[in-house]
Amino acid sequence: MQTPQAQRRSPCLQGEGVCARDISHCYLAQSFSSSFLKICKSEIDGCRTWTHSGQVSLRCVMPLRWKLGEEQVVSGTLSPWPVVQNGSNGHPIRTLQFLLRARGHNLIIDGIFGSVTEAAVKAFQSSKGVTPDGVVNPQTWSRLIIQVKKGSSGDAVRGVQEEFQFRAGEPGKGLQVDGIFGPQTDSTVRAFQHALSLDIPSVIVDGIVGPITWQALVSGMLSG
Repeated sequence: MQTPQAQRRSPCLQGEGVCARDISHCYLAQSFSSSFLKICKSEIDGCRTWTHSGQVSLRCVMPLRWKLGEEQVVSGTLSPWPVVQNGSNGHPIRTLQFLLRARGHNLIIDGIFGSVTEAAVKAFQSSKGVTPDGVVNPQTWSRLIIQVKKGSSGDAVRGVQEEFQFRAGEPGKGLQVDGIFGPQTDSTVRAFQHALSLDIPSVIVDGIVGPITWQALVSGMLSG
């Protein structure tokens, strides 16, 4: 194990350290398989003993209230739905495109919000009685998401799996994006919900990706 001095020089977000000093609340660990565990210790003193369940290769450990820039990882409430439009790219555009495909729109999943994605968004908005401005805001997200759970399949499931690929941080790590909501996807969703529920009581650990879990995923919670 590294010395405390070495640990201080290698912060979690830039390395693979699993310890920190002088912080007394719970930590969130993300494994290479994009499963989430709680690692709790009532008192940290020179990184002595950590407790965890299961055998897992830990990539990162961060305090739940560690501020990343101006944002908090978890603040006791859900992060707001992101607002995206033509010109946006990166997260969560691929998830948006999977959800639009699940709604019957033929799109290439490229993570770029261009004219084709905008046209699909406008068509979907029109079909739901929403102002067809092409801007994906909370009103559009709430109508676009599709509840999925173990046994579900298709592009909405791929959207969920894409979210955990994003959280894995490396291509090929995390869940396979195969559109099948099987045991691995179920366990990963439940672990994610559990990590959230410790700070957000409205999150139920049931493996069902409904409005609350979708919002947490799409808004980027626990993706640090």
